[in-house]
Amino acid sequence: MLPICLTAQIRVLEFGNGLSSFFLLPVVPPVKLSCPQFCARRTSAARRGGRDRLLCAALPLVYVTLACFVALAGRPLPSHASESKSNAASANSITKSVVVRETALATSSSFAETPACGCPSCLCRDGDQVWLVSSRGICCPDTDVNSLAVWRLDETCHWQQADVATLLAMGGNMPTDIWTHGNWTDSSQAFSLTTQVYRRVACCDNSRGPIRFIAYSWPSTRNGPALQDIRAKAQRPFTVSYLLARFVQRLPDNTPLCLIGFSFGARIACGATHLLAGGELCGRQLEGPVAHHAPLNMVLWGAAMDSCWLAPGQAMGQALAITDKMLSADNPCDRTLEHYRWLYGRHSCATALGYTGPWGLTADYAAKVCTTDICSRKHNTESYLYDDCVMAQTRSYALFEQRGVTATAAKKRLAGK
Repeated sequence: MLPICLTAQIRVLEFGNGLSSFFLLPVVPPVKLSCPQFCARRTSAARRGGRDRLLCAALPLVYVTLACFVALAGRPLPSHASESKSNAASANSITKSVVVRETALATSSSFAETPACGCPSCLCRDGDQVWLVSSRGICCPDTDVNSLAVWRLDETCHWQQADVATLLAMGGNMPTDIWTHGNWTDSSQAFSLTTQVYRRVACCDNSRGPIRFIAYSWPSTRNGPALQDIRAKAQRPFTVSYLLARFVQRLPDNTPLCLIGFSFGARIACGATHLLAGGELCGRQLEGPVAHHAPLNMVLWGAAMDSCWLAPGQAMGQALAITDKMLSADNPCDRTLEHYRWLYGRHSCATALGYTGPWGLTADYAAKVCTTDICSRKHNTESYLYDDCVMAQTRSYALFEQRGVTATAAKKRLAGK
């Protein structure tokens, strides 16, 4: 009588041989072992513990799985697989249509926009002007300002193509807001965000005077892996700021101006203000007399710039010199700004202004700054745009309701703190 362990092995092998004749799989036939060989095999199996028993139990499952695979190999694809193929084809067609639409927006003279927020037309109030100025396709910051692409939103919700001269001629020195979007925003998204931000700022309130709302769109479409693209785009706002500052310099000096920027758009807004104050940015300075706008306000949403850049002597240290008031909406829960230091490398200790607030400000600079916090793990415009507290404070700056400096609820960042 054979031992139990050897009997089990022989049965498994016989079961395997039976299946191998069905699948035509090569299986080693049972081998007769002598007593010394069997004792050595049994001792080795005892050392390995239950590994052999687990293998013996798994072999039938392996053969059954192979049987199912062979049986289904020749069948046609199920319906859900064909649906996946059709969905992939439709996704490709949608992607192509988006690319075509983005190209068409840059060349078309007019296209429609959908009204929202309960207003009777796309313009929330009588007398308001909504413009979009685009520097996409412009590589050199020394390019003539008149080469910027310009569109205007009319009362019928259509974007009409215009030019810089028309924009400057209409409205004169009426209060002007210039909003700059963040990274990873294509041209079609820029048009959509322009109307959303304008409606949230204007708030369909006819008790306030008309404004000229200008969206400044810069080349920020994603191109390549995330970190690689962000590092490349982090340098672009310095040159874009110069072009924006030259555009603002064309406005009348007594034009009330408010610059609003999100993420890298905050870099552009602060960089342009720094240049307007006579500062130097990446070896460039404005030519001619420095423009002075009274009042000049700034609103920063989740600013993706170093926390110390607005301090005197830093990269944009002169921006607050000509600024009447500045609102910094910070997000200490932002998972993107939390890892801001990766822009410079893993060993960097840089922090984002939109994550910690401004650092190193002198007493006179800190008196101009008011900060507010939100808590959202996402780094997007909507987190600030649909926060009622942030928008209530943004309107006071964008609509120039308060001329004095609000000291209450302000977190002043003095030098050395």
